[in-house]
Amino acid sequence: MKHKLFLLLALALLAGISTAHAQQCVVGIITFPTSGNDATNTPLCLAANGQAARLRWDNAGSGLLQLFDTDDGGQAIWCAKDVRGNCARGTWLCFQSDGDLVIYDGVQACTGNAVWHSGTKGDNVGGEVLAVSDSATDGEHAIIVNHFNGTHVIVWQSANHDPS
Repeated sequence: MKHKLFLLLALALLAGISTAHAQQCVVGIITFPTSGNDATNTPLCLAANGQAARLRWDNAGSGLLQLFDTDDGGQAIWCAKDVRGNCARGTWLCFQSDGDLVIYDGVQACTGNAVWHSGTKGDNVGGEVLAVSDSATDGEHAIIVNHFNGTHVIVWQSANHDPS
């Protein structure tokens, strides 16, 4: 009986380890479309180099866009806020060709009420990307960067950050 319990415990531990590895996020960028909209209603995770910060959409079915500081215990350090100052809850994260990142609460892609937006409409000139930055001087941020004429300009960044 003790051997079966030990085996069950070992399998549970291994399953937990593989789950932790499966939760690694993609290090990179998400490019805004040049026409139409790209949308997701499934979980998305984007990380800074070294996985020190992670931007998660719909983590565990939450319908929230949140930035987590993974090098300080995984605490949430920012969320997209609605007009009442609460974390905006939606069903779709839309990358619009006009450069705006928008959370909608509709049933179909990019429909319904816009419960939050980045305010970067009109900035998608020359290409725009969503990324996560981790700077020694400025901390962790979700950012939208415009690549116009070979320059890289941050046109939006999350307001809250952790300076460590």
